[in-house]
Amino acid sequence: MYHQHKLELPSKIKGLLNLQEKRIEVPAFDYFFGDLKNVERQITRILESLEIPTTGISIRSASMDEDTKTNSNAGKYLSFNNLQSFDEIVNASKAIIRDFQEKNNTSNPCHILIQKTVASMYSGVTFASYHDDLLKIYTESFFGGCRTVVDGITTPYISHYNNETWRHLNNTGDQYHQFITHPTLFDKTNFEIATSGNILLTSLSDFPKRIRYFQKTMDNEISVYGNCPRKAPNFFIEKLLQLHAISSSFTSEYPNGIDMEWGIDKQGKLYIFQIRDLTSPIDFEITSYTTEIEKTPNILKGIPASKGKLTGVVVYKNSNLQLPKGAKKILMLKEANVENTNNLKAYDGIICTYGGMLSHLAIVSRELQIPCIVGVRSIIPEMTSISMDCNKGIIKLM
Repeated sequence: MYHQHKLELPSKIKGLLNLQEKRIEVPAFDYFFGDLKNVERQITRILESLEIPTTGISIRSASMDEDTKTNSNAGKYLSFNNLQSFDEIVNASKAIIRDFQEKNNTSNPCHILIQKTVASMYSGVTFASYHDDLLKIYTESFFGGCRTVVDGITTPYISHYNNETWRHLNNTGDQYHQFITHPTLFDKTNFEIATSGNILLTSLSDFPKRIRYFQKTMDNEISVYGNCPRKAPNFFIEKLLQLHAISSSFTSEYPNGIDMEWGIDKQGKLYIFQIRDLTSPIDFEITSYTTEIEKTPNILKGIPASKGKLTGVVVYKNSNLQLPKGAKKILMLKEANVENTNNLKAYDGIICTYGGMLSHLAIVSRELQIPCIVGVRSIIPEMTSISMDCNKGIIKLM
């Protein structure tokens, strides 16, 4: 591996080194500080020890202005996945360097992070923050590869940990239940319950279904919103508690909180792809996600991603339509992917058909303080006048 003093490295690389030092599983990686002239030489060096797996290689930028303590710049620069050859890796590295130089109007080199791609069956993002010595964790996850949640190509399942709530419930003497074990690892149907053991499950019948787990032997409450993996539920809880333990081990390195991207492979192994400072904490009431509203044609319900209230007109990206004078522009997107996080400052509000609170779009909107609602499961016609309550995730068509 290329050696450079840790203090001189970008946060993205330092995070992976921190994980390695604590013997936490990360995909094999290497990095280099390069310009367009030395890419071939650096890639040749790296591939001597980092063989290309059948799942391919992932390449990302790792610049000093990404993943800082105040700004993630999530999705600012190009990234590539599942690269299979030397030429693909070289060309992708050069494309990232050019992208970095163009967006910063510089000829300076940048760090390139090269990592083996993990074939994730299930993946997600976890936020952990500390309040009054209490670790609170919020996770969004879904079936598929590592970019399923961050790119906002679906509306994810939501998990939430809260120690204080657990201690309150533990004193009520409620009856605990245990799940029936199911053979399928990732079946999207609801779990069934038995009448003995140490785990309680309750669920709501209407979408979004809410399933809550209480693990009597652990000092945590785990709430899971939506359907969940269907092997023995203990397996899913085990992985969530692993994320809790990892978050707890980084309180000194990341005192303001942690943002982690992770995946679970076919063998059930948990990998951490990235860890960084938490720049856009979740300060919403989690219960707002399940708030039911009257089903009327002119009201849509989504997930609050960035707080605020406004009235404006819906526009699509790169639209040339003329808005009424003084009207606020509300951008309507289908997916919360990296390409859609550019030039968000041009809009007063954002709505996205899919995605959750931890997608790149949601993170950037909070950092820019632009009101945003994701996961509305609808596409609003262009030039529609609407009002948005982004504190509650409610959109009214006017």
